[in-house]
Amino acid sequence: MQRGLAGSSKRRRKKKDKSLPHIAKLISWLDGYAALSCIDPVKIDKMVKDHSDDEDLTSIWKSAKDDVYEIGNLPSSSPEILRLAKFLNITKMVFLFLGIGLILLWLVLERLGVFFFFASSRLSSYVLIIVIIVFYNVNIFIFTLLNRRLNSKIADYYHKHGGEVKKQRVHLRQLTQQLIDRLTLRVRRMQYDAADYVFTLFHSDYNNIRIIKEGKNGIYTAIVEARTRKEIH
Repeated sequence: MQRGLAGSSKRRRKKKDKSLPHIAKLISWLDGYAALSCIDPVKIDKMVKDHSDDEDLTSIWKSAKDDVYEIGNLPSSSPEILRLAKFLNITKMVFLFLGIGLILLWLVLERLGVFFFFASSRLSSYVLIIVIIVFYNVNIFIFTLLNRRLNSKIADYYHKHGGEVKKQRVHLRQLTQQLIDRLTLRVRRMQYDAADYVFTLFHSDYNNIRIIKEGKNGIYTAIVEARTRKEIH
């Protein structure tokens, strides 16, 4: 009987907690916002909703959500950034619908007999393909240029106005520490391998973490301070 209970206990222990990788992601994202390196908050919101049964994820995100959106919306107070973002969206729409639009235009012109001066319909097809390729490459170049300029403007704006969201950034750092502590507790309690839950950080002064790699761009790769698979064995 005792042997059966021991076997059952081991099986429960081996069953992985599916929420832990998402907690590690949220640690990276919240610390990123504290460092003014932001991803789309809608992506965070969706991940938390998809794992709404995890109390650690939902409670921390509930406390962090307003701060995240305030930091994310900070550059929207710049008319120049809004103008660039508008141009970028227009370029994106053009990129998506340009091919279909050119094909429809070609079909209409051919039906009207506009291509009668070409030696053959094959030649007109070649011309259409060349025109599409040229327009696509020009559009990609413009999109890339605008995207780089927009990202540069946003980075500069955060650098100049980051103090306006200092309170929110401090709070997010506190919430990041809470998430790290909760992840540490769950990894230790279930005797999981800490190396399975890697996260990235812009700040290396949190408690209960072990830095396993320091990138050249100032981003740290870390795990919680618990045993790794090598240490377990």
